[in-house]
Amino acid sequence: MAVTNTFTDVISISYTGNGKAVTTPVGTYTGDKAGGVAIVVPANTTDMEVDIVFTYAAIQALVMSSDQNLTVKVNSATTPTPTITLKGTAGLVWAHDYGTANPFTADVTKFYITNPGAVDAKFNFRVLYD
Repeated sequence: MAVTNTFTDVISISYTGNGKAVTTPVGTYTGDKAGGVAIVVPANTTDMEVDIVFTYAAIQALVMSSDQNLTVKVNSATTPTPTITLKGTAGLVWAHDYGTANPFTADVTKFYITNPGAVDAKFNFRVLYD
């Protein structure tokens, strides 16, 4: 008998300003597969190749973050689909029930990450999918 793993991730976003806090409702997402990367991207690095494989149409939820500004090219350093500009002050969070389009437009096999800054970047990515 085959064993099926089920992973559950929870997304909640909070915003605090002027002494007031706003928190989104919690979203709970499940999937059969999970992938991720947690690496340091050295300062002044161009197109650091990172292996990560997942099917974009099956994404349930994802998060991508860094503590420095980065450019993340997907699948190709020369003709990426897409290119994601990641700010050190704002991560990318997405789930299948969000009112925005999936940030990925094709199945993913690699990231090519550029850190143009003078400081090493801590890059984190997690994806939950079926």
